[in-house]
Amino acid sequence: MTRPRMTENWLNDRGLRVKAILVLGSLFGLFAITAALFLLNQREVHEARRLSEHTVEVLHAANGLILAAVSQQSALRGYGLTSDARFLAPYQSARTDFEHHAGTLKQLTADNPEQQARLLDITRLMAAWQLEFATPLLDYAESGRQLDRVVELIKLSRGRELMDTLRARGLEFIAVEESLLQMRSARLADALDNVRRLAIGLLLAAALSTAIFMVAIQRTLVTPMNRLTALIGRLTGGDLDLEVPYTERKDEVGAIAGALERFRCTALQIQQR
Repeated sequence: MTRPRMTENWLNDRGLRVKAILVLGSLFGLFAITAALFLLNQREVHEARRLSEHTVEVLHAANGLILAAVSQQSALRGYGLTSDARFLAPYQSARTDFEHHAGTLKQLTADNPEQQARLLDITRLMAAWQLEFATPLLDYAESGRQLDRVVELIKLSRGRELMDTLRARGLEFIAVEESLLQMRSARLADALDNVRRLAIGLLLAAALSTAIFMVAIQRTLVTPMNRLTALIGRLTGGDLDLEVPYTERKDEVGAIAGALERFRCTALQIQQR
């Protein structure tokens, strides 16, 4: 006996209540599994999106940090050469922005020791630039004298060397974050693809389950009841020379078939008297 036939016979011996429980239980199990998978995928999507947004925030602060450093250099050179106080406001604003972005990056990259080390190098380079270039230049320019010392200080390669190194470290910091953003964006895309695949799989599983349940109901309940209904018409019409099927079944269909068989036998006995 093949396995499908054994399964059908097993279903034939189960009552309608058991069949209903099997159908509803299967549907509930499918729903529970799907809900659990959706929950896991939603968590993955949420985490991937959070990391991507975090990296974008880090990149924004890092770009602001480098821009603030370059702005300090430009404004301070203008002030040193012209002694025009209008250059001081952009310089002080850029210096404040640099400190703000540095503090923000320190918090945002607290879980990344390598980026923390790069950020520390950048802040140290800025401190050295302030000490070796910015402070002396401001002192010379504010005195209103020694313009030649200001020009000489600007021409010296030390300030430019420090700022160039700072920018290089900043670009390295940004490159790492851009690489992280690319990986995290790919992770987010994969998570969203998993959700789509899960949704498609759910639709296919629901369609397949529905088809299986419909076939099972058709073969174990609808078809037998249609045959028994037709036999009732023949029996009530006086056709007793027939065989009642499904009498061996142990469910409600078998009970109805057994009752029809007893009715047929009784009618035959009465007819033969």
